[in-house]
Formats: sequence, C-alpha cells, structure tokens
Amino acid sequence: MQQLMTTFPEPGTPVPDPIESTSAQAAAGRRGEAERKRIERAARKAEGLPDPRLVDNAIASALATVLKKGNAAVRIQANGGDLRKFRLPLEALMQEAMATLTLGRHVDKKTASKVLSQRLKLV
Repeated sequence: MQQLMTTFPEPGTPVPDPIESTSAQAAAGRRGEAERKRIERAARKAEGLPDPRLVDNAIASALATVLKKGNAAVRIQANGGDLRKFRLPLEALMQEAMATLTLGRHVDKKTASKVLSQRLKLV
C-alpha cells in the first residue's frame, strides 16, 4: 500500500486492473452462472420443454404412488427385507408420471413422454 501511494505510473503506461476481492470474484461467478441458467431456461421454454425439476418431481411422485399402490412395504417385509427380489413395474411408473405432467401440469403427451424417457435414460 505504501508503494502505491508514493509511486506514480509513467505517462502513457496502461493503468493496471484493480484487484478484485474474493467475494467480488464469487459474486461475478454467481452472476455468470445465473445468466447461463437464464439462457438455458429460455431455450427450454422456446422448445416447449418443461423444467427438469418438474419432471423429477413427477417421477418422484409417481414412484411414491406406485410403491404405495403395490403395497411395497408389505411385500418387502414378506421377503425378510430383501430388496433384491423386489421389482417395480416401469409401465406403471411411466403412466403415473405421465398423468402428473399431462393432467396436473398441462404438458402435451408427446413432450411428456420424451422428457420422461430422457430423464429415466430409457432412450
């Protein structure tokens, strides 16, 4: 600091960029990330695709519904808690998730099927 106060740049030399604090660097990083996400959301919206969080929520809700309807807890306990023998019907899971997206969130069937298949890595 002492040197900055007593040393002056020569005329015509470029002035060095100010040193950013750690918090300013972090804030700049957050702003960049927020802008990237805004662009990503706008592109998804332009394509007519729902937010991935909405798709994840539909899958989780469908999973809970299918497990409850299928008496999963009772069936697992009947096998002594052994999960290796437990099977989950994928068709039922897809139907429930589709219903959540199409009826509850007004996503068209073709788009709902596409995003569910992609999110579950079926395609």
